[in-house]
Amino acid sequence: MDNTQPTLPRQETTMRTKTNKHTKIYIAALNVLTLRTEESLSELSLALQNTKWDILGLSEVRRIGENIIAYPDFILYHMGQTPGKHGVGFLVKKYLAKHIIGFYGVSERIALLNIKLPEYKDPWTIIQIYSPTEQAETETTSQFYQELNKTLQTYAHKNAIVMGDFNGQIGERQWDEDAIIGPFTYSSKPRSRNGKMLAGFAMENNLTILNTMFKKNKNRMWTWLSPDGKSKNQIDFIMSNKPKCFTNINVINNLNFNTNHRMVRAELNSSQPKNPRPKINPEDIKLNRYSTEENVNSLNLKLKEYKRETKDAGIQEKYNWLERTIKNTIKENKTKKENSNNWISEKTTNLLEQRSALISAKMTDNNRKEITKISKEIKENIRKDRRQRRMETIERHIRQTGGIKKAYKELTNKKEWIVKMKNSNGIKKIGRKEILNIATDYYTELYKDNTNEREIELPDNEIIPYILQEETEKAINTQKSDKAPGPDGISNEILKQMKADLIPILTEIFNGVISTEIIPKQWTESNIILLFKKGTTAIWEITGLLV
Repeated sequence: MDNTQPTLPRQETTMRTKTNKHTKIYIAALNVLTLRTEESLSELSLALQNTKWDILGLSEVRRIGENIIAYPDFILYHMGQTPGKHGVGFLVKKYLAKHIIGFYGVSERIALLNIKLPEYKDPWTIIQIYSPTEQAETETTSQFYQELNKTLQTYAHKNAIVMGDFNGQIGERQWDEDAIIGPFTYSSKPRSRNGKMLAGFAMENNLTILNTMFKKNKNRMWTWLSPDGKSKNQIDFIMSNKPKCFTNINVINNLNFNTNHRMVRAELNSSQPKNPRPKINPEDIKLNRYSTEENVNSLNLKLKEYKRETKDAGIQEKYNWLERTIKNTIKENKTKKENSNNWISEKTTNLLEQRSALISAKMTDNNRKEITKISKEIKENIRKDRRQRRMETIERHIRQTGGIKKAYKELTNKKEWIVKMKNSNGIKKIGRKEILNIATDYYTELYKDNTNEREIELPDNEIIPYILQEETEKAINTQKSDKAPGPDGISNEILKQMKADLIPILTEIFNGVISTEIIPKQWTESNIILLFKKGTTAIWEITGLLV
């Protein structure tokens, strides 16, 4: 059984700074038909590389259960209940992760994202839906809209977006619908049953259908193509109660992904944030042979100033200087982690290019058949590429270390987030901040000093020997590689590569701690990570706290 997680290509952040006053956040919706396998997710990630997006709502995900998974470049949330059917979710760019308030799965047709978008005072609620089709029972569709109404009125913030595959045609605007439907509708055909329910829902909740607010060519408005290629309809919509916040909406014409739906993307206007220097975390740095030499040479020159710049400094100031110098040196000579999709074979790349050309060309019966054929080949080749990469990685690590533990770590490029957590009263919380507060409160109580024992006084004449440089060197050499760094972000690999210059300084600081009995405040800080506990019931455990 292949438990390897997919290696997904990195993508650029689409929140680009412009010379004018505003920047854009791209919010989109797409019926993917299926994201059940990791190969499908990899294929979608490749397709999105050349498309601007920041938040993407997904319909027909077809993944069972409710999960939040952090990949290198985005957060995936999905909610599904029926095997092989329905399911909704979100992809959120990684740079927005810290702004996520929480996800909430209402059902396999309705999911909600609360997020504090940059430069907006109030949070936004984004609801992704997948409506029953026109062929479904009227009662089924009515229940769906009742549930959607309840979700919007119960959980939504002041700013709201509802989007997804509504499986309905709205037709032309009626005389009393100026507030919800703009002048630019796609079809003059009669409004369908689902379209009537959609319009009623929009009217009741004061939502404007953004697809109708901006003038577009008819060929850039339809969002669904029938399997036989003869019918085109506009059934995927983005609605909001804040239409003035949006500057444009587009239908993405040539997304290189195997679906008969087209992506709908709205451009949200936002006050331009300040453009700070990009933050480079030391753990994001790959020390290749050349960058290591640069770091060692550069640090060697800077550390010669240690004596002069810390002449009258205390232990804390000396340690701060050393930590700051190491970090600055690494940033100056940084080499970012390899950011490529070189695990994909040339054959797969060629197939993707062929399909992209077919999608861009005029759609004919032969084209549709060829796209279907190539899409199957793409999925199979991505599967083979992953297997090949997995075997090569395992073989390399077996030759180097004799084991596969580090190989698995390299192949795994995602982390699961906690979906919900119980507080001390047993109430489940889904908000990111609430979950963090529960964990923080638990550890605050756990490590609180409740001891009443009398401190042990050591004899005044007991002499503690000073630490030798050889002991410092041994301590550095025995540190394990490929371990997560602490809050300072300085890894063991960096210490080992620069130990010749660091040993005398660290030894002096260690001996200063012994003589003054003062430790740097950084030594009192640590990262605490919640680990998933396997079992018949998926739970998260913080030591003795079930969540």
